[in-house]
Amino acid sequence: MDFIGKFVLGRYWRTATTKQRNDFIDVYRKLNIQTWSARFNEFKGKNFEFLGTEKANSKANDQVYVNTQVPMPEGEPAAVKWRVKETNGKMRIVDIIIENVSLAITSQKEYTSYIQKSPDGIDGLIKDLKAKLK
Repeated sequence: MDFIGKFVLGRYWRTATTKQRNDFIDVYRKLNIQTWSARFNEFKGKNFEFLGTEKANSKANDQVYVNTQVPMPEGEPAAVKWRVKETNGKMRIVDIIIENVSLAITSQKEYTSYIQKSPDGIDGLIKDLKAKLK
């Protein structure tokens, strides 16, 4: 979550204080667990079909996409692509792309926009995310 949190905070990560960084990562982690555990419940009982892997375009060349699809009761299967990164010899998910929509990039755009518009900047975003947890 630290890697993803830095990414979604974007350029504001560099200007954030240590406390803001820690507070953001903490609330971001909790919000993701709450949000995505509920959303992935929709796939409960479904079999993900593995479609192969491909290298991701990362500078460090340490990321790959794992391509899957999930058969749905109606219509076409849902395309789910997992971007994974090697960290300390272990592969970790750093983004989920569902039907060509990146969750990390979507969050980054949303959070950057919020910080730009908020008179409280990063602190305002952290406060807003904490409120969403309740």
